Parts: sequence; structure tokens; C-alpha cells
Amino acid sequence: MKKISVVLLTLTMGLMLINGCKTTSRIVAWQMPSDEYAFIEYYQTNEGKALEGEPFPGRRIDGPTYAFSSEMGEVSSFTGINSDMDSLMVMLGKGLILRGTQGGGMYSRLLPYNNLPFTEGMLEVRSISSEGVRVQWDGQPILLKAGEPWINSSSETDTIPSANGVVIVENTTTYTIVFHGFLKKGKLLYN
Repeated sequence: MKKISVVLLTLTMGLMLINGCKTTSRIVAWQMPSDEYAFIEYYQTNEGKALEGEPFPGRRIDGPTYAFSSEMGEVSSFTGINSDMDSLMVMLGKGLILRGTQGGGMYSRLLPYNNLPFTEGMLEVRSISSEGVRVQWDGQPILLKAGEPWINSSSETDTIPSANGVVIVENTTTYTIVFHGFLKKGKLLYN
């Protein structure tokens, strides 16, 4: 009887110790540091190539409004940025590049976003995590990892009437999306 009492007492104390040592752990979701933002570039490149005939010159564009230095982790805006920098989550560099018979030059601009999700053209930026940025492009879900460009390209052939006869051109449209990682807000330079 004494042995049974000792065993029961030992089991009871063991259970009390196990329950007493139990800790409650909370899983904390990843959050981007408050002094950083995600920098994404989203460019469309239109390139034309004459297959037959002499096409008219394409249009010329010129208007880059920012520069990005990956080595320095800096984005420099040549124009002002209208946004609350304290709550900045994503800076989107959006641009258009023309080449060949499509024209020449580049246009770009910076678009600040303080909330997710947001849509810009066929691109929807859905969420940010330690893995990268989850986006949807033209309905297709994509995980953009830092430094890994996502590219979508398509071509079509067009016949264009010209004063010198018929011109046949191949037009290629390429969309490129690159997540450059999380940059320090202190290295975002603007007027």
C-alpha cells in the first residue's frame, strides 16, 4: 500500500512539474522592418524589326525620372515623391522602352504604395514575405524572389502600308518584373 502511495505521489508531482513547465508560444508573422521598403521594377519593352521594306522611323521617348544603383542600394528620384515615407511598403519603378522600328528611348517613373494589394496595369502586387513578393500578372500567380527577373515575351508580324510600298515588321513585346529586395528608406533620395 505504501508503494502504491509513493508511486501515485510521484506521478502526481511529475504531472504538476510537466504542466508547470509548459510555456505558451505565439507564432509571430514576419513583418518587413519599418525602415525598409520593397523595390520592384516593372518594364515593358516594345521592339520592332523590319522583315521587308523600309518602315517610317518610330516615335522617340525620353523621360526617365529615377535611377537605381544596385551596388549602393539607392533609388534616386529626379522628381518629387508624394507619399508618406513612414508607411511606405513598396516602391514600384514602372517604365517603357522603345527599340528598333518601334522607336527609341525610355520613359520611367516611381510609384509609391503604402498598402497592399495594389494593381498597376496587368500587375497586381498581393503580399510581401521573407521569401519575396507575391504578385499576379495577367491572372498568373508568381513569387518574385530578390534578384530573379520574371520575363514574358510575345511577338507578332504586322504589314504596314507605306509610301515606298508594303512594310512587314516583327513586333516583340516583353514584360520584365524584378524584385530588387528590401532597401533602406534612408537611401531613397528625392527632391
